[in-house]
Amino acid sequence: MLSFTGQQTRYGIYTNNTTPNNLATGSEYMNDSQRDILGTNDWPFLEQYDSTQTTAASQQFYALPPDLDKLIDVTILVGTVLWKPRETTSTDHWHKINYAQNVTSNIPQWFYVQGRTVGFWPKPSTSGNTITYTYKQRVIDLSLPDYTTGTVASVTNGSSTVVGAGTSWNQSMAGSYIQIASAPVSNAGDNAWYRISPIATVTATTVQLVEYYKGATITGGTASYII
Repeated sequence: MLSFTGQQTRYGIYTNNTTPNNLATGSEYMNDSQRDILGTNDWPFLEQYDSTQTTAASQQFYALPPDLDKLIDVTILVGTVLWKPRETTSTDHWHKINYAQNVTSNIPQWFYVQGRTVGFWPKPSTSGNTITYTYKQRVIDLSLPDYTTGTVASVTNGSSTVVGAGTSWNQSMAGSYIQIASAPVSNAGDNAWYRISPIATVTATTVQLVEYYKGATITGGTASYII
């Protein structure tokens, strides 16, 4: 799989024109094609199940995740019990069940999507219960160049933590993908692409993966990588 920079470079080669204006045109073509392809199917890798909020007592509406395209499901964990309210898509039904304004309960029965918010009925009666969203992620334009500064110093097979050396990773990389090269050094990765957790903290030298690393363990390594 080619990264954004790799695709842009190849476009310049194929068109025999590496001027900034031509590469910018190629980027537009790439993003148009990406949107067309991703819009043809409910691709599993666009489904997210890692965005949570907590309830506030008597608060009915909550902001949806900023990268949400379509809400698939929502659950509320109350103690050890996971509740799954039903969706009402009828505005008339939503208004009818809300005729009585002061109904509160920790047992949610209905949810209603309104713009970029979701409402629950009854209103949560207590604070601190975990709301979890499953949703289709909105596709954003590819625009960031590859980041390759430094090396991967360590990552353990079966672990989700990647440690860098000489890196300056930052929170803007959350949700991106990292590929640890399998060559030319012997203490290297598996060349697979792993998603960096969109919700975990990214430090200058540490990222957390969504999936566990499946390659050979790297210790004290100098493996090249791409984010």
